[in-house]
Amino acid sequence: SVRDVATLVQQVAAAGGPGAPGGSGGGGADDRLRVIAEEPTGTLLVTATAAQHERIAELMSRLDAVPGE
Repeated sequence: SVRDVATLVQQVAAAGGPGAPGGSGGGGADDRLRVIAEEPTGTLLVTATAAQHERIAELMSRLDAVPGE
């Protein structure tokens, strides 16, 4: 569902990556990250940093590659 994907997007975007503080769990949530799930249309609206958008794009590519049921 779009809500499940929204949760994954938030987790992946918040997970950090190269250049993120190492191993400390970060210093709190990045207030620039916003994920809105629009149920009727199945749309996600995402506001994030460029690095977060890259991680989200990689996630979406992986999800698109999974065969449907």
